[in-house]
Amino acid sequence: MRIDLALPCAATLAASDLLIAIQPRGFTDIHGTSAQLCAEGLIPDGFKWPSRTERVSWTNEKFSFSVARSRPPGTKGPMSTWIAGDYWSLERCLNVDRLEVIRFAEIYKRSCELNAAILFGSAECCRLGERVSVAWQDSAYTAFRQRILGDDPRGPGRPRKTRSQA
Repeated sequence: MRIDLALPCAATLAASDLLIAIQPRGFTDIHGTSAQLCAEGLIPDGFKWPSRTERVSWTNEKFSFSVARSRPPGTKGPMSTWIAGDYWSLERCLNVDRLEVIRFAEIYKRSCELNAAILFGSAECCRLGERVSVAWQDSAYTAFRQRILGDDPRGPGRPRKTRSQA
């Protein structure tokens, strides 16, 4: 399971925003320009940026890091169009064996699936469903949600607008 926090609304991001993708109990991928990564304090002093397809790795007390060039969002075409550009992927994980991180992430994913299966059909699930139904009928909640997410209200049968169309 991978949670992409910034990717669904990438069209609305400012040029100064980083894209962050989190795999629970696993890795964090942070995408942005060298200036953005440095401004957030993610790159150590004296860092030598890799060229083209190279990858540079380092560790500190808690984490292992790896930096490589990445395809900027919305860029299409062959790698040669972006491989010399200034857009990077910084991967961060706990400073332990990478196979252990992958194993812990998979165990966490499976335990979440098992908990969801146990919850499904239970009395607690029915109560939760009723609370969701009440929330969707609450005009104050739906107005708040619309303000936060910026979604247009949908009518019956009307197709959902994508952010690029809005």
